[in-house]
Amino acid sequence: MVFYARNGTPIDWNGDFTTLGEVRIVTLNGWAYGPAFDRARPQLRLSVANSVESGLKMVAHQHVQLFASNRRNTEPVLGRIGLAGQITMLPRVIEVQDGYFAFPRRVSSDALRKEFDAEFQRLVDSGELKRLGQRHEVNVP
Repeated sequence: MVFYARNGTPIDWNGDFTTLGEVRIVTLNGWAYGPAFDRARPQLRLSVANSVESGLKMVAHQHVQLFASNRRNTEPVLGRIGLAGQITMLPRVIEVQDGYFAFPRRVSSDALRKEFDAEFQRLVDSGELKRLGQRHEVNVP
């Protein structure tokens, strides 16, 4: 998770949430930003958007100064709505979050789990998973 800001916004995000007390920040409805962010929430000036596009437009139109999001979901939208080069990611991360796959425990899902495991192993064995991780800048175990 990272912050995005308009180019030239004078915010020096150093990882200390107490420095953001007067900064207007938009988050996404239902997204998790990590335990440190959650502890800081009462001291932050937060707004909520329902989509990455809405969050970016709030920054572009100076309704907020920072947008808390992730690169994977945000970078493609920046280009699609014509804001690439106007809004940039701040270099310090908010939180690194691990992703997980989960499947139902029902017997009827056994075939799906086995098929997924086999395909995932094929991606690992062929090196494709590593290449995908590099291309999308995602750490792959």
